[in-house]
Amino acid sequence: MNQANMMRAGAGLMSGSVLGQLAMLASTILVARWISPAQYGLFGAVLGGSLLLNACNTLAVELRIPVVTRPTLDVLLRVGIAAALVVSAAVLCVGLILTAADVLGSAGPVLCAVAPCAALAALQLFIVALHTREQRYGMVARIRLVQAGSNAAAMLAFAAAFHGWESLAGAWALSMLLAVVTGLGSTGHSLRPRIPSRLDLRTVREEVGPAPLTQLLSGVSSQVVLVALPVLAGKSVAGEWALVSRVFGAAITTVSTTVQPLYAGRAASHIRSADIPALRRWHHKVALRVLAVTLPGFIIGAALLAVVVPHLSSSWGSIILVLPAAVVAYTAQAVVAPLSGTLMLMGRAVVDLKWEIVRVVGAVGSLFAGATVSGLVAVDLWAATTALLYAGLIVVHGRQFAVAAARQDLHKRFIAK
Repeated sequence: MNQANMMRAGAGLMSGSVLGQLAMLASTILVARWISPAQYGLFGAVLGGSLLLNACNTLAVELRIPVVTRPTLDVLLRVGIAAALVVSAAVLCVGLILTAADVLGSAGPVLCAVAPCAALAALQLFIVALHTREQRYGMVARIRLVQAGSNAAAMLAFAAAFHGWESLAGAWALSMLLAVVTGLGSTGHSLRPRIPSRLDLRTVREEVGPAPLTQLLSGVSSQVVLVALPVLAGKSVAGEWALVSRVFGAAITTVSTTVQPLYAGRAASHIRSADIPALRRWHHKVALRVLAVTLPGFIIGAALLAVVVPHLSSSWGSIILVLPAAVVAYTAQAVVAPLSGTLMLMGRAVVDLKWEIVRVVGAVGSLFAGATVSGLVAVDLWAATTALLYAGLIVVHGRQFAVAAARQDLHKRFIAK
């Protein structure tokens, strides 16, 4: 792909992401008129549980789909689809049992909603990876726009009609189904479920390495607050955090999908040429520029949420209490998100795995420790710990730059065989 086509592809991806996220932002805020914080907290549990499950139920094969040979691609799809369906079916069974037994409150219905959402999200990952493989960036942008736009419209329609968390979960599932239908026909590959062989499983293990475990740990540290808050802090606090995190998360997605390809492209070039000083300068430049944009942006966004959301419904009056923690945590996440692939680009998969272990221990430990005092303390402590851990990742990157410069051992990993 020449430079002009690459620029057009980048513009298409960016426009699809921005338009979709703007629609998502508006609908996420407006549904507060009909959905109470307690109900939104349960939807947050569905959202967090689905994303957590999605971190491991695909076995991370979508990371390799764009680069492997055609025979290996067929194996990855066979194993990935089977794994996603089996895991989702198991979660659905557990949810049905808990619902029938009427134990653990809303856990059963929430798990019943998580199962199909996670399966649809996995299929969407596979489809996007297949289109990325063929450099069909226009289709990728269209899938994102269809998913975000239909989700926004369905959220408003369903929330106004039914006023429950199930309406938001149903809108999310419907939007992913429409996104799958949009992209499925032009992939050129069958996504029909098939039973994988032992050889298939061995091939996947060789291809993905520790990536599934790394993604699972990353998912736990990122989503534990949404999943656990309804139990640890009460549904109202959980709902307030879920709404704020969805708004700020949309902004982070826009920043990441726009900046990350630009950062990774130049960083990979510096790594291939073993130009560590240039890599370090580029890394710091991107981090500082993202910080300069997102910190004031999140502060302004928090101020607007504090005014607008309680105006839509008085039940959201205490949302202002979680906003400072959200600004701290999500600013740190926004800065690190475009840089998160640095260790893998440098071939430091083991370091990346160790880092994720530290992050999940810190995130889970801080959340549960804070919950022994109150729900708001749990949110504040988790946010502060998350920000410190992301700052620590920047330090880890700097350390690995120094190690690479001393050893001169940069090499390419995870390339097509």
